[in-house]
Amino acid sequence: MPASARELFQTALALHASGQLPEARQACERALAADSSRPEHHALLGDLLTAQRDCERAISVLRAAAARFPGDAQVWFQLGFSLGAAGLLEEAVPALQKSQDLRPHARTAHFLAGGLAELAHISLVVFGNAPKSAAYLRLAMAAQPDEPAHHSRLLMTLAYSTQWTPEEVFAEHLAWAKRHGACAKPFTRAPHAPGSRRIRVGYVSADFRNHPVAAFFEAIARHHDRRAFEVFCYSNVLQADDTTRRLAGLAEHWRPIRDLSDADAAELVRRDGIDILVDLSGHSPQGRLGVFAGKPAPVQVTYLGYPNTTGMRAMDHRIVDAVTDPPGMTERLHTEQLERLPGCFLCYSPPDYAGEPGPLPCLQKGHVTFGSFNNFAKVTPGWLALAARILRQVPGSKCMVKCRFFPPGVDVESHVCGLFAPHGIGPERLIVLPADKSGADHLARYGREVDIALDTFPYNGTTTTCEALWMGVPVVTLAGQTHVSRVSASLLTAAGLPELVASDPDAYVRIAVELACDPERLSKLRQGMRQRMAPLTDGPAFTAKLEDAYLSMLARQAQTVA
Repeated sequence: MPASARELFQTALALHASGQLPEARQACERALAADSSRPEHHALLGDLLTAQRDCERAISVLRAAAARFPGDAQVWFQLGFSLGAAGLLEEAVPALQKSQDLRPHARTAHFLAGGLAELAHISLVVFGNAPKSAAYLRLAMAAQPDEPAHHSRLLMTLAYSTQWTPEEVFAEHLAWAKRHGACAKPFTRAPHAPGSRRIRVGYVSADFRNHPVAAFFEAIARHHDRRAFEVFCYSNVLQADDTTRRLAGLAEHWRPIRDLSDADAAELVRRDGIDILVDLSGHSPQGRLGVFAGKPAPVQVTYLGYPNTTGMRAMDHRIVDAVTDPPGMTERLHTEQLERLPGCFLCYSPPDYAGEPGPLPCLQKGHVTFGSFNNFAKVTPGWLALAARILRQVPGSKCMVKCRFFPPGVDVESHVCGLFAPHGIGPERLIVLPADKSGADHLARYGREVDIALDTFPYNGTTTTCEALWMGVPVVTLAGQTHVSRVSASLLTAAGLPELVASDPDAYVRIAVELACDPERLSKLRQGMRQRMAPLTDGPAFTAKLEDAYLSMLARQAQTVA
């Protein structure tokens, strides 16, 4: 007797569950041929086709099913999932939203929020549209209100635009902390008695890897005074690399926490008897602020990996300096007490593969080349307008823009040229490049091809600023009123170049144009830049002042407890 449609469908499900996809697809197609009136038959075939990377046919099958069964949530869900797998996110989100409207459940919400978050990412890093990115993230938050990562991504996105006031950004951080940063049973204990043992300092990060954070953390890990400090690293790294292994070798205690819940990671911190717990990620991707919510260490600090407050009352201190956060400017925008280090709050470790700067490129090319190698999310309309003004005032000059993270379907050069065109800059004045194949090639391009770097705003460069300076390229920056827009000002001040820090847009243009018209000055800057950077690369001196700050925090905490 021939198998019934129901039997064939159940067979297809069982084969799918066991990973026998071709056989499952064959059984599902037979079930569909026997009875096409069941929407679940169409949905399963679409799922199987997608699993076998035949997205085009899957989408065709599911579009027809959605037209025939417009009230079936599973068909709409599978259509949204298949569209997303094909990269058609703009179409995937409405389909997932339709499924959610028809039958709200966690699985649909998860994929809906994920699709929205991916659209937000593309809107920001590809098209530099922070407002659109924020709108997508708010929809993701509505779909998955208990997922803190979507809200954290929104907080990150707010840093890329001046559309939101500093007060609005601070309020959003407080909202995150109210919803996600509380702990039912906070843990507290007094710090250990001075001199009873070494101070235990723990660093928590997802970026102990080939990442900008590592370029600024390595000197600290390498130069901590082991007579006074015992170093623990709590690693949330997803994929370990050579940098991970190098940092693990510098830490006395390496604690992977990727597979631990926040509560379990916090308990590990408690058992380790950590005196000072330092967050190096903040609200950046894969951050573990939830570990800090229960106050597993008596002194908790946020530093380095995120350019703003955490919004959490459980976080005691935030490490900055007097240039990034001049006294009286940003205290009101933080839940933490600001700890200003003397000089710059950063210490850069130049990579071993960095070559020498080389001669000034404009002397060989016959024209000045400005450069912006920052994440394209930082390329704002305001920056484009000022970069165009500079190009118009320096005859024959060009601007080199490096664009990473662009999907294959985007014509990057046309996109960038289209952004400059309204400002009167033609494609012949632009050099649009993808990411270089290696870090060595990336730095060498500064040395060979860039005369002056134009820092982005309101989100300044950090690693890119240090890289440019290390390769002899002066950086012109526009300082704002918040930390994120003053980091390059701090770096340049420490390098003895405060004259490259502009206080308003007109000054930004003037400084860049004057530099471009003075090749002798550019050559001298290039030749002496690494010597200028000595205060920014002195690991032992920097770590000593960081340790002094830690001791001060512990002393104040002890007085509070007493």
